[in-house]
Amino acid sequence: YPMKKTLLLSFALSLSLSMTAQYQHLPAKMKKSEGLLIEYASYAQGHRLPVKTLVEAFGNSQRITQSNPESSESQDNFPKEISFTDFSNQKNIHLAQLRDGETVSSSTPFEYNKNLKVVGDTVFLGIPCKIAKTSINSNAIEIWYTDALKYYATPQPGYGIPQGTVLRVSRNNNYITEATKITPQKKSKTLLP
Repeated sequence: YPMKKTLLLSFALSLSLSMTAQYQHLPAKMKKSEGLLIEYASYAQGHRLPVKTLVEAFGNSQRITQSNPESSESQDNFPKEISFTDFSNQKNIHLAQLRDGETVSSSTPFEYNKNLKVVGDTVFLGIPCKIAKTSINSNAIEIWYTDALKYYATPQPGYGIPQGTVLRVSRNNNYITEATKITPQKKSKTLLP
């Protein structure tokens, strides 16, 4: 039993160091990039959810899409949603395409760093991050973000938007969304609708 525990701990440590090494030079690679593609995974109560969130960040904007490979046919009845963030004009834009083809949209303003309190520093995926906390509707929110990358990006644009790239968000320590892959993009795109 102790040997299995030691082997498991050793494997987890080597995997963590391998992922850290993969991203430790990312800020230097960003100097030549035109944008970022960030993949996020979400966890509830320690269990990975089937939803995958993709954030594309170019210039002063981002596009967020979500996919669920385990979605059922009944979910096809729900609107197809996509979110955009215009960081220059500080607004979030949400589009939903209904089954009949009609598209509805809404726009919501935001403030950078609203009610965020930086409480510490950490390293995530080999990238130095600030840890900020806030409370929204009695939910304790913790956000890990970096200003080491040259783009603003967040997987959850509705609240707690810092001036940087969000790599991890935790709500009440039991719902977590975190970056799993960051890819510099070579060609610029216009993202806003």
